[in-house]
Amino acid sequence: MQAVSAVIPSHNGAHLLSLSLPPLLAELGDANEVIVVDHESTDGTADLLRANFPRVKRLAVRSARSFSALCNAGFAACSNRLVLLLNNDMVVTQGFLGPLAEQMSRTSVFAAGPEYRMRRGFEDAYVCGSCGDLHRESENVSHAPSTRLDAPAAGGLFDAEKFRELGGFDPMFRPFYWEDMDLGWRAWRRGWRIVQEPKSIMYHEQGATIRRTYARTQAEVVFAKNRFLFIWKNIREPDLLAGHFARLPWRLAQDVAARGGLVMLRGLLAALRQFGEAAARRGTEAAALPDRRVICRALEHPRAFLSQVA
Repeated sequence: MQAVSAVIPSHNGAHLLSLSLPPLLAELGDANEVIVVDHESTDGTADLLRANFPRVKRLAVRSARSFSALCNAGFAACSNRLVLLLNNDMVVTQGFLGPLAEQMSRTSVFAAGPEYRMRRGFEDAYVCGSCGDLHRESENVSHAPSTRLDAPAAGGLFDAEKFRELGGFDPMFRPFYWEDMDLGWRAWRRGWRIVQEPKSIMYHEQGATIRRTYARTQAEVVFAKNRFLFIWKNIREPDLLAGHFARLPWRLAQDVAARGGLVMLRGLLAALRQFGEAAARRGTEAAALPDRRVICRALEHPRAFLSQVA
């Protein structure tokens, strides 16, 4: 198996790292590289890594405006072609890496993601240095790999050369959300594939960092903003783009009626402030596949996604 570099973006995530790093280091062994991209942490992350995880490299990053920028900085510091990108709130299980690496041996594959098991408070799944209960579950998985449209930014194995060829994650999607869909879209459009490998399992305490920093409504507005930016940047087929704008007033009214919080409207206004960025990026990358071909190749149920972008 090729050597792997693991990249973990983190901001004030010392508690999460103390749980996620031991199983990761046990699985990777001494031959592989682990980098924590530490964004201005004030919770003792540096001291934790120095004292308890001397094998782990700390890359201090300041004034990063997005998750994308942290990921890109980590990729730039890696010494291996295979890069494992992990959130700091993820716990890997025994044998997770082999199936991902097997998928990455195919030249057409851009990235391979695991099966995610969502769990809040994953301390329950990782007690006293043992993940035996998680490992037994992973042994029972037998269904076949599938494809996915988004890049597995929360936990997945990437071809770093292809990643850099695409320019990495787009920092326009700040501070988070939709950067993974954008990167995956660009990879598929280039003709590469993204694979979901169910024989590899990771546990994810979803949103652990975001919940500490952003109120729920704030995060929903960011999601709405970046969804608009994704569409304006990436959708090229005229009828899909026309359908998006034609349905926009109805979608805004529906959002107000359903939630009354004006989340979509606030997202739209925020996106309009970045419209110039999205417009400047349109059509700047080579496209081997048109929009509908990308969606149909990557997704089992393409109509659901088409309804979102239109």
